[in-house]
Amino acid sequence: MSEMQALRAATVDATSVLDLADRGTVHKGSKADLVLLRSDPLEDVRHTRDIDYVIVGGMIAKSAGR
Repeated sequence: MSEMQALRAATVDATSVLDLADRGTVHKGSKADLVLLRSDPLEDVRHTRDIDYVIVGGMIAKSAGR
């Protein structure tokens, strides 16, 4: 499985399996909790652990302390 396939399985595809079709994507007008990464997870899926910020409910919930 490629990095893209793994990330898609864990986000967008998982929402349909869990009957959460209104989640898993980010687009204008949507409400989203976000994890902002320092490194590109498409280069290496382990980069999903390289978290810079977590945004929940429009507020920064965690900063990696830059």
